[in-house]
Parts: sequence; structure tokens; C-alpha cells
Amino acid sequence: MLWSTYFSVLPLAPPLHVKMDSCNMGAILQWDAPARPHSSLTYTAKFKMLGKNTTEHIVCQSIKEHQCDFGQLPSYHGHYTCSVRTEQGGTMSKWEDLEFTIDRMTIIGPPSVTLKSKGGAIEVNIQDPVLKISSLREVYTKVSYHIRYWSKEHPEDGQNTQTMSQCRLLRPLVPNTEYCIKVQVFIHYYDIKGQDSNATCEMSSVTAAVDAEHKWSGKLVGSLLAVSVALPLLLLLLWSSFKGRRFLNPKEPLPERFKQHLCDCPAAPPPPLEKFDLVCGLCEEPRYRALTDPRGSEESPAVEDYGASQEMSGYYNIIERLVFEGPYQNTTIDI
Repeated sequence: MLWSTYFSVLPLAPPLHVKMDSCNMGAILQWDAPARPHSSLTYTAKFKMLGKNTTEHIVCQSIKEHQCDFGQLPSYHGHYTCSVRTEQGGTMSKWEDLEFTIDRMTIIGPPSVTLKSKGGAIEVNIQDPVLKISSLREVYTKVSYHIRYWSKEHPEDGQNTQTMSQCRLLRPLVPNTEYCIKVQVFIHYYDIKGQDSNATCEMSSVTAAVDAEHKWSGKLVGSLLAVSVALPLLLLLLWSSFKGRRFLNPKEPLPERFKQHLCDCPAAPPPPLEKFDLVCGLCEEPRYRALTDPRGSEESPAVEDYGASQEMSGYYNIIERLVFEGPYQNTTIDI
């Protein structure tokens, strides 16, 4: 009775071996039970971020498990204090604290890797591991990959290692050989090496050794075909140009029988000028004679011109002889 009373007044022991299991920015606090565990023991876990905001966040309360998942922490660059204690009835132990900086202490998981044989090399396609907070390229500014590969048929030859950031082609490789590859993330700033991916294997191209030769031979054949087509066309163009120039500027002199047709011909004589003689006609006032009606009519008197009719008839006869009989003379007609 006294022994049990002695143990009942002892304070509760805190949890043992407190540690943080963090992968890809996750945060799981783990611990072991105290030295004298009891079936009725429970645990409470909390965290707070150091800095201006020191608010405590109780995540797990009165649980029987020996771990607490803190989930997504407020910041991937934060510095945290994580704590856990034991509880039994109304009795509680002191807090067991653990300092934790998530971006430096987390473990980067393996990336996803796929392989493809391409042009005498093996193309390595890598997908970044998925983080619980943000993305890998946002949390870490400089990220590269350590790639280890070896021949599956001859693993005793050792492993080759390449560090790549952008170009992810493995060469040179032995043709028709199966290669296996493992990839891990490497963080330069904190010198963090992530977990290795599972080994992935791919057969190298059978024509790996002659791909470059085939490529250059194809280019050479294409160039020869282009030259064989372009050269005759160029010669034909030069020959046509030469013939056209010789035709327009012949070296042989032109025969005399053709030159006489090309000489300057005299201009055609102008048409003869027509000659005209000046003809002047003079005419006196016609002599009229008024005839009156013997009956004494008041109507307009009839006009009879005997002298004028005879003289005009003579005038027309003289004009006809001058025009149609010629030669032209200066003639003055007196009427």
C-alpha cells in the first residue's frame, strides 16, 4: 500500500526520443512512451513558429498514438518549436521540445523517372517530387539531379554518374545494351541529397553507333542531289544569256546586201503645190425695165430684165472656157 502510494505521487515522465519525420515538406512528430508506461496514458502535441507570431497551435490532444501529423505548416522557410507531453487523468508531464527548420531538415523524396531510347542515346524524363507546401522550384532556387546508370548485363563495370539540370540525354552508350538508371534530387544551397528513385531500365538503340554517320550521309546525299539539279540549270541560263548577247551584238560583219536596206533613205519629196490664177469679175448694176399692166392694175409691177439676162449668160460662158480649157491667164472680164 505504501509502495503504490509512493508511485502515485511521482510526477509523470515526459515522452522519450522525440523526433520529426519530414519528407517533402511534411511534418510528423514521433516519440516513444516514457519508462513506466501505463495503459491510461495520453499525449498532447503542439507547435509554434518562432518570430513575430508566437501563437501556439495544439494539433493533437489526448491521443494514445505515439505520433502527430502537423499537416501543412504555415511557411516553408519557418523555424518551429514542436512539443509533446504525457497526460494521465488530471496529471501532466512537462513539455518535451524539438527545434525544427523545415526547408533545411526535410527529406526530398525520389522523383518520377521515365526513359526513352532516342538517336543513339537514352532520354531521361524527370518529374519533380510533389511537396506538401508549394513546389520544389519555388522553395529551392537551384535544383539539379544526380543520375547514376550502369549496364544491366555487366554491373561489375561500375556505375557512371552525371549531374544534370536541363539537358537529360545519356551518351555515349554501347549499342543494343540495356541500361538501368537511378535519379536523386540535389539541392545546392543546403547541400541536400534526396532519396534515390527506383531503378528504371531501357535498351539503347541498335543503330546508336551509326546514327551520326547516317545523319551526315543523308545530308551529303541531299546536297549532291541539289547540286546535280542546280548546276545544269545554271549552265543553261549562262548559255542562253551568251547566245542572246551574241545575237544582239554579232562579231561577223553584216553582208552588203543587207546593209543597203538598213542605210538612211532620202526623205520623200513634198507634194507639188497647186497653182491658182486670180480671177476678178466686175459687174454693173442690172438694168431693169418696169412693165406696167395696160389695164392699170394696182398689183406689184412685173420686172423684166432683158439686158441683164443676156450679159450674165455671156459672163458664164467666159468663166467656163477659162476653167476647163486653160491655160490659166490673168484675165479681166469686162461686162
